[in-house]
Amino acid sequence: MNKALPNIKEDISQLEQMLKTEKDARLKERILALYLIKTKQAKTRIAVAKMLAKYRTTIGDWFEAYEKNGMSGLLTIKTHSNRKSSIPPDVLEQLKQKLKDPEGFNSYKAIQILLLNST
Repeated sequence: MNKALPNIKEDISQLEQMLKTEKDARLKERILALYLIKTKQAKTRIAVAKMLAKYRTTIGDWFEAYEKNGMSGLLTIKTHSNRKSSIPPDVLEQLKQKLKDPEGFNSYKAIQILLLNST
């Protein structure tokens, strides 16, 4: 059975304004998902997913965030701050120092070589 679509509180003109001013493409997609429902261009989560080339579960997660916390919930992108960096701290510091140097790196390959030789 299809889950009910969220009750969108913002009117079409508000959503259009948000679409025009939002710079982050990921956030713009989320607003667009609401816009498609509000303007009746899409009638189901699956239709929104197809239009935005996303999984239906992703659209469902967005709508759930919107239902729980409104627009601020929808526009909050979760980050995984508990991930450990794959670059050791001392190597990262070397990289930062080299990037501050006006001469820096002459290519992306030079950065790769630094990282390979430091690990």
